[in-house]
This record gives sequence, C-alpha cells and structure tokens, in this order.
Amino acid sequence: MHLGYSSNAYHRYSVLPYSLRPALDLSVATPIPWRALTDDSRPVVAAGFPAFAKAHGDVFTREVEKIGQQTLPHIPRPPKKKTTSPPTESLESSEMHGKVLTAAIAILEDGNPRTADQILEEAIQRNLVPPETTMKTIRGSVVEYIARWIGRGRKPQIVQGVDRLFRINEPPDDWPDIGTAKAWQKKYGPLAEVIKIMNEILGAGIDDEHQVVFVVTAAHKLTELESLRDQARNNSREQFKNAGDIEARGEEALVQAKSELAEKNDRQNAAVQESLDRLFSNREGLARLMEGFADYVYDFHNRSTTT
Repeated sequence: MHLGYSSNAYHRYSVLPYSLRPALDLSVATPIPWRALTDDSRPVVAAGFPAFAKAHGDVFTREVEKIGQQTLPHIPRPPKKKTTSPPTESLESSEMHGKVLTAAIAILEDGNPRTADQILEEAIQRNLVPPETTMKTIRGSVVEYIARWIGRGRKPQIVQGVDRLFRINEPPDDWPDIGTAKAWQKKYGPLAEVIKIMNEILGAGIDDEHQVVFVVTAAHKLTELESLRDQARNNSREQFKNAGDIEARGEEALVQAKSELAEKNDRQNAAVQESLDRLFSNREGLARLMEGFADYVYDFHNRSTTT
C-alpha cells in the first residue's frame, strides 16, 4: 500500500472524495472497498460511476462512520541534537536555492509559463529574491530541482517545456473546458496533439505525468537533430513527413526516451515499461504518433526561423 504523505506540505493539496480528475476519461477519485480490488481492476471513470455507486454505495461516508472521531496524541518535541555546522558558503548556497524555488513557485502559481528572465524580473520586483540575483542562479536552481525530483521518481512542482518555458506542474482548473482541445493546448502547448495521441493509444495504462516525460524527452532529441532541422526548413510539410527520415529518427528517439524513463523511474518501472512496450508493438498507433511528432518538429523549426 502506498501512503501519499507528500501532500501534507506547502503548495500541495489533497483531492476530495468523488472529485473528477482532469483527464480525457474523467476518472473519479473514489474510495474502493477491498472486495472490489482484483488483479484486473480499472480506474472508476465518470461514465461508469453510477454503476459503481449502485454496486458499492457511498464508500467514503460508510468508512468515516466506521472509523469515528479521531484525535492525535500529544507527542513532546525531542531535544535538538548537536550537529557540526556546515561551512558558511554551504549555508548561503542552500538558503539561496530555497529562496529561488519559493519565489519561482509563487510567481508561476497563476498557471502562466515564463522564461527564467521573466521569473527573475518579477521576483526582484516583488522582493522575493535579492536584487543581485542572476538569471543563471534562477535557471540553475529550478533545472536542478526538476532533474532531482524526476530522477527520484517524484513529481516536481515546476516543469520545463520543450519551448524552454517554466510552468507550475498543477495549473489552475480549466473547467468547463476539461477534455476539450482548448484545455489540452493550454496545458501542454505545442506538444498537446502528440500527448493526446499517446493518451488515446495507451488509455489508463500509463499516467499523464509519465506520458509527458516520455514525449518531451523524445521531442527534445528530435529537435536537436541537425538533419531534421535542415529538412524541415527546406521542404514543405508533406515532403518533410514523407521523406522517411523523421520516422526512422523518431523511433530511435522513442527507444532512447523509453530507456531514460526506465532509469529515472524505479517505483513504477514495470507498469510504465509494460505500457510503452504495448505502444511499440502497436504499429498503427506508432505511425499516428510519428505523424504527430513530424508536425511538431516541422512547426518547431519553421517557427524558430520566423520568430
């Protein structure tokens, strides 16, 4: 059993019972009785919730009544242990890193993506960081934080898109646009169509977070290839998509992204890798995904040329 204690922290939240999650199938955050859990259990979604409620009733209210009133015992705080103080430089560096992350989260809470320069400018204006703070410090602290959390298989509060913009990892609710193209475009930007295709192919087999990491990693690798850049800038969209190189390089990028995701993710490695294996064996789905990547790479390089 996994106990999700990480939500008991600043800037975190807990989902309410029977809330809808902003996924394409509108899964429901519902308590499930033990007897309903089987090896082939699937998430409860909005369309199937009436049947679930009819079969199991109000599970949450029933469990709350069964548990009854709870109080936590008073536990005295243990005495502080004497520790050797770290060097002053280490303290200053750690304190600055914390200030930068706190400032970045506070600025990005509105859901709007920003560059490191924009975060720095606003942080100084709001007196969240010292005036002498540099853009290099902002970018370094945030990128290091993202890499460290993803490397531990955890969900960072800030993410960076392929457009190099930083955004909060839990954007404001898009209601009533949940499940629409507008909501997907707002959340995932230029890669929205590719991630949507992934979601349609794999469904609930792999969660949104790992889909995004997988797609963004592959997209980075494709946009960094000079051969694809030159082909995109010197050919029409159809010529670029039919040249064959994007399909071959695309599959290579997906294989590399799959390997990197396996290295970064130990907790759910088996389930994630099993879902991605299904993707690679689905030739029709893979072709759709390659077409989505081709459009993305073509637009990426031609947008860079004209802006």
